[in-house]
Amino acid sequence: PGIDVRITAETRVQDLERDGLDVAIRHGPPALAGPNAIRLFGERVFPVCSPKLLKKLPLSQPADLKNHCLLQYSDPEGRHPWLNWKTWLEVAGIAELRPASTLSFSGYDQIIPAEHSRRLYAAWGGPKQWVELQGAGHNSTDSAPAFWENIWKFLMR
Repeated sequence: PGIDVRITAETRVQDLERDGLDVAIRHGPPALAGPNAIRLFGERVFPVCSPKLLKKLPLSQPADLKNHCLLQYSDPEGRHPWLNWKTWLEVAGIAELRPASTLSFSGYDQIIPAEHSRRLYAAWGGPKQWVELQGAGHNSTDSAPAFWENIWKFLMR
């Protein structure tokens, strides 16, 4: 009661003081976190591919990626290094690996089409709730009231 809550989804890192924000939840490397940040959770990043492709081109060890076309998110400004194969290959200790080819895309929906979302949802073993917003695109959810209502309900469970 008497508290005004505003939730905004942004891909750019906002300055809490300058932008008049009390709290921010950020996804990224520690350098983007800020001095008073609290780490909520980590993530594991690993290659995935279709079972059909695995039948044609085995992928039993990281070095096998040399036989594959790698899909990645285009990030010319280097704002999301964790979405780049170069970073993953360095961490895996095979920075010198050269894949058969690489395709870069400017949007997540081009890498993993929306129709695959139900399979990804089914595979997730943690808490979840399916919400489908009619007419909303990948980057237009913040203007759909049902999106925020459902996020709030999920967080308050």
